[in-house]
Amino acid sequence: MNAIIFAGPTVRKSDLVRLCDATILPPAAMGDIYRASRQRPRAIGIIDGYFEGAPSVWHKEILWAMAEGIEVFGAASMGALRAAELASFGMQGIGDIFAFYLAGRLEDDDEVAVEHGPGEMDYITLSEPLVNIRATIDRAVAEGIVTARLGRELTDLAKQQFYKERSWEKLLRLGDAAGMVLDAFAKWLPDNAVDLKRADALKMAAAMAEFLARPHVPVLRSFSPEWTVMWERATRSFIPYGEIAASNEESVSPSLVLEELRLDPDRYTGVRRSAIARKLIDTGSLPDHAPVDPALLRQELIRFRARNGLLTHSSLLQWLKENGLDATNFEKLLEDEIRLDMAGSTGRSLDGYILAELQLAGTYPALARRARQKQQVLDGDARPENRLQIMQARLWYFEDFLNRPVPDDIAQYARELGFAGIEALDRAVLREFTFQRMANEGRTPGRFS
Repeated sequence: MNAIIFAGPTVRKSDLVRLCDATILPPAAMGDIYRASRQRPRAIGIIDGYFEGAPSVWHKEILWAMAEGIEVFGAASMGALRAAELASFGMQGIGDIFAFYLAGRLEDDDEVAVEHGPGEMDYITLSEPLVNIRATIDRAVAEGIVTARLGRELTDLAKQQFYKERSWEKLLRLGDAAGMVLDAFAKWLPDNAVDLKRADALKMAAAMAEFLARPHVPVLRSFSPEWTVMWERATRSFIPYGEIAASNEESVSPSLVLEELRLDPDRYTGVRRSAIARKLIDTGSLPDHAPVDPALLRQELIRFRARNGLLTHSSLLQWLKENGLDATNFEKLLEDEIRLDMAGSTGRSLDGYILAELQLAGTYPALARRARQKQQVLDGDARPENRLQIMQARLWYFEDFLNRPVPDDIAQYARELGFAGIEALDRAVLREFTFQRMANEGRTPGRFS
């Protein structure tokens, strides 16, 4: 990979790739530059980044990327801000907005901030950035459309507005209310508004393409970011447990690997317990020892007895005797199980830690192979799902495949195995049922490896 560019509302992806052969990623948030750097591109370009709603890009992750020999460019928006702040360390700032920040003509983040829609809507802009308003008014003054004094007043009025509420329509309305004569400006505006952010973004893409066209000569930096405890914790959070390397033709979605594991409930339960311990170590948190809700304790007792076949009172008492437990100590063990379960179900997702357990135990490849084989077989099987099929598959799965009765509470069973709900469980079971039926027909091998 030669280059990565983070962009969103400022410029269209298609406009960037016409100028530079780069992978275009969404606006950058904290950790994104570090993750991108691990792919070892020659260059990283930052145009857009998050100002709120997600932690902003750290200066240190940019410095770390540069210390690793990666050229980092910035322009137009968050990229211009970070480039001005890190220019003395060698970050390449491009365009007028960068130059304005570097010279101190611009200081505030809200000069480039905009309200925008989600990626699904191509980051459609819902407000006008102040740098574009300034550039447009400066052009109007230069062309004699408005006086210098009126231009300053209009710019000051725009500056007073919250960045999410800035728009030309609102600015003209506020100007009229303030007694400004803006008829000529309003008529001139539609065909002459300046999009300074987009222009700077395109300049950066062109500069990156020029850099990439030159022979690759790694730059040796005169600094090396200090590895602190905070940086250690941050980088651990940037790279989740169970991260899967870049996809290739042999790869399979981690979600399908997890599905294979969840279809084997006893195995899943054991891996999940180890994953919870790994999560507690990684996050530095411990289960809350507040009193456990008696209703939860009763539910845990019912599940424990069902799992261990302790269906009568006498069998439970015998089990306690054999394990050297009295009722009080047994209750404490169940409470600890509940607290561990809560720790695994809150905060950072447990899935990554489960994948890490599979990887470290060496069992990930076998599950991945089976998931890949099932995907290849079933993708060509376009049989429609119906309720009768699902019920047939469910009965087969529990009574024949697992040799146990169908749970009374299917929803609870699905949650305990990490499925999103009954529908997700049924889809996985139906896929397994169909796959096994094909195995019996001699079309593919069937059992778990």
